[in-house]
Amino acid sequence: MSEPPVSGAATGAGDPASGDAPGERSEAAMDRILEPIRQDFRRFYAQRVEPTAADDPPVYCFFTRGLAHWAVKMQEFYPPDRHLVLIGGDLTADEVAWLRRRGDRPLFNIERPADDKVAWELLFDANRTDFGWIDVDCLLLDEALLDEMAVLPADAAMNSLWSHTVRDGLAVPYPHFVFVNHAVLRGAAMAGLGVGPATYRYQPGDDHLGRQVRWGVHRVLGGEAAAAIDRALGAPWGERDEPYFNERPFFEPLQAYSLAAHDRGFRLNEVRSLGDRRDEDHWSRQIIHASSIAYVTNPAFPWDRFPKAPRERYMLILVADQLLLLDYADEMPDAYREIAGQRMEWIERIIQRSTTHTKMANAARALMAHVVGEEEIAEDDRWRFVRAPAEAVPA
Repeated sequence: MSEPPVSGAATGAGDPASGDAPGERSEAAMDRILEPIRQDFRRFYAQRVEPTAADDPPVYCFFTRGLAHWAVKMQEFYPPDRHLVLIGGDLTADEVAWLRRRGDRPLFNIERPADDKVAWELLFDANRTDFGWIDVDCLLLDEALLDEMAVLPADAAMNSLWSHTVRDGLAVPYPHFVFVNHAVLRGAAMAGLGVGPATYRYQPGDDHLGRQVRWGVHRVLGGEAAAAIDRALGAPWGERDEPYFNERPFFEPLQAYSLAAHDRGFRLNEVRSLGDRRDEDHWSRQIIHASSIAYVTNPAFPWDRFPKAPRERYMLILVADQLLLLDYADEMPDAYREIAGQRMEWIERIIQRSTTHTKMANAARALMAHVVGEEEIAEDDRWRFVRAPAEAVPA
């Protein structure tokens, strides 16, 4: 079945309302851009996702331009007969072609710059069954975990692996791998609140922190939605020591929705109670989360701001990204080969020592062998990118 058009362009390139140039930034302006994208995604969902959604809840994986190599790798670890749907943000034609050569997973490309918040809005709007989300830098090692995550208790708004504990009996999710209970999402208890998966704040403002597109803004809480969240948190936002979490000036994706659902009697079901700060919370024999890949691979990433332990973890993630680029050199788009060739000097400068392909592979292999076992690294071809390879960097 052919896929419907996937362009959500409301206006021409360069128009302030298009998101391609600075202009009005408000919820209304953002919704004008989102609406045609929503319509396209509804058609895509009806044709490519909904026919099998009831039998195997879809799990969505979102990624932006420049991260297609991670989408290829995560699919190697995802069960081939399970319902995985790819959502791309402003992918190039070469990236789309590479992904299609790699398999026939449903792929929806938002043909303009978009971030994960945009993707979440599409999912809450279109889905008609339970559904999941998995980050592109998550490698699923154990299918049993997927089965466990897909079983949603009737009194749970969502299932999560990673979460932030607010207090005893109350946690909000980190959306690296989650499942959403559709009956709660569309049920009478949540009706009228108007709380979706987006980032939220209590007052409007032009703060762009947390959005990766110029036309994206944080939605504003008000009325019963704000009251519900205040009740969940035990005090009005102006009276709390920390109105949000983690010193952020807004609620992260799914957090406002989770709090509103808690007020309505629906809990966050923590399938695993993993945090978001320790290495051991991101690397296990069931799932590996590279974490922050889109930020770490940005040349503007502020390495000097981090203490030694997280900086070393971020460096290893950068190394893993480079190893993937080198491993896919014979098949990936030309733009990716150019990045791989340029990045070696950048990595050397960050790590501040002589760095070769083999040294990087040895460091990554040592970690992965500790997590999943040396025998699996040696025998499973999906781990070939952390084996000691040839020294040459592809031109």
